[in-house]
Amino acid sequence: MRIAVATANTYYLPFEQTLAIIAEAGFQDVEVALYWKGGSWAMAQHLEGVSGRRAAEMISRAGLRVACIHDGGGVLERADSPAGYVNPLLDEYLDGLGYAPECIVCHTPHVAGEVPEGWWDGVSEAVVRALEPYRARCGALTLENTPPFDGYAVPLTMPDELGAFCAAHDVGVTLDTTHYAQMDVDAVAAADLLRERVRSVHLSDYRGGRPHVYIGEGALDLPGVLGALNGADVRVVTLECSVGLPGEDVRTMAAGRMVERLRTAGERVQSWLHA
Repeated sequence: MRIAVATANTYYLPFEQTLAIIAEAGFQDVEVALYWKGGSWAMAQHLEGVSGRRAAEMISRAGLRVACIHDGGGVLERADSPAGYVNPLLDEYLDGLGYAPECIVCHTPHVAGEVPEGWWDGVSEAVVRALEPYRARCGALTLENTPPFDGYAVPLTMPDELGAFCAAHDVGVTLDTTHYAQMDVDAVAAADLLRERVRSVHLSDYRGGRPHVYIGEGALDLPGVLGALNGADVRVVTLECSVGLPGEDVRTMAAGRMVERLRTAGERVQSWLHA
């Protein structure tokens, strides 16, 4: 099992600075989120205009490896078509990387606006077919649990729905602890239900409505989440945390402080995994 750090959490810093912070905190692996923008929603803005080859060079120069690629986005252009689901940068970044990551992580498909009843049943098979070419390009292809949010229709929000769908199509699950906390879903219970399908974890804490809190600084039973999973099947645990204590603004946090918090978070995860 590899322990990685998500690059997406510090999207507001230059990508090279993000990598330097992760490396200084003692990590060897990263989960790289691909740049994506749709309307007012964007992801991994620090990779805008950065080619896959260039990103791979920066990662290698920092002494890091890519454990996972997070496709990002996941928004369908229409409710009856898989168009738009796969990030157009995914092939470029896989080619630039030159080796297979442990996981390719995709969001649960979602679509903006009003949708007809039964829309997901009508398009779900086509979405799976759109992912087929990527099975051979990674150790595990996964869907990340995604909470509902305003303006979008989101399927598979509950653990039983996600687990049944992924089992039926032989797709793994990326269990995101913050996303379930945002829905008031018990993350330990979700991990127990999904344990046969989970191939990676997005691990962060949650406190008073604040998502992506540094591990061990929130209210979630993260040791319980990890303990409920089948460790032999989990390829990567990704630390997807960047939010500090109340009153702290992550955007103004000093790099040294971020290194310290990430290092401590990693030590906590290591201790829980080896308890």
